[in-house]
Amino acid sequence: MKHYSSDVYENLWRRHDVNSAPPKLDLCAQAVSPGSSIFQLSSLRRPADTCGSVSKIRRDSLRENQGSNLGVKSSDRTLDILSYFNWSRRPAKAIEISQELGLPRSSCHEILTTLVCKGYLVRDSESKRYFPSMRIIDYASWLSQYYFGSGKLRSLIEKIYCKADMAVTISTQNHNEMQVMALMSEATEEVIVVAEGGRYPILDSASGCALLMTWPDERIIQMIRTVTLRSKLNKAHERCRAFLSMLSEFRAQGYAVVSPSARISAVAAPTPPSSVGVQFVVGVGGDPSAVQGREKELGEMLKCEIQATLG
Repeated sequence: MKHYSSDVYENLWRRHDVNSAPPKLDLCAQAVSPGSSIFQLSSLRRPADTCGSVSKIRRDSLRENQGSNLGVKSSDRTLDILSYFNWSRRPAKAIEISQELGLPRSSCHEILTTLVCKGYLVRDSESKRYFPSMRIIDYASWLSQYYFGSGKLRSLIEKIYCKADMAVTISTQNHNEMQVMALMSEATEEVIVVAEGGRYPILDSASGCALLMTWPDERIIQMIRTVTLRSKLNKAHERCRAFLSMLSEFRAQGYAVVSPSARISAVAAPTPPSSVGVQFVVGVGGDPSAVQGREKELGEMLKCEIQATLG
């Protein structure tokens, strides 16, 4: 991995001309609306026999998808319905699903009927309840071999959750942002975290910094120029030096520690690349009072569990 001296850094910064990559976001942009991803992993739940009470993905993560302008509304609703079964894990009537997701009854019924006709859901005619069919299994089972093997990511996030006792995420880069692929937290946990599928700035987060730790400096500089508004390039130029210095410290310790706001602090570490080249990052986060003083403990624990589980 290449890192550069001051003079070489200046040349690299100038090499990526403003006009070479249209800017996308402000460096300090806020997290945008959640969206779906072809790499999205299954929602994870904490097993009762491992850590005590069973946890489930907060329902807000589904409701936040409503109003998303990143995709066709009917597609969003279809994915939300499938996600509903993923965390509820029980048969449900159409009215239950529509109320829980805030969907119009007519639209919900139409999507459910389509999914039944296509064989993705089954409907019990007596109870009028829906449930995913075995066809769903065929779509997901073959993917495990490309993501470290069957159950390994699930096992990793469960073990980390039990040890950290705070929200755990698995994220990856999606275009110029980070996107949460899996989230584990208690249903009652009052912690500010991005919902599953939610996106957030790559430069201002622990998970984003943990990902960038694996990149050469030249690629990082190009990313910074790409996501920065033209009007703020001069300020970004000054910030870039300090940012690369910070990443150098993170590389030395093997994990990143960032407090993106006064309400949350997080620690994150990268996993090895998957066999298809997707780089994941595992992060733990919560109220700053719960993280402060534990940064090294949490960082070393992340590294240890990633190494033990994924190699």
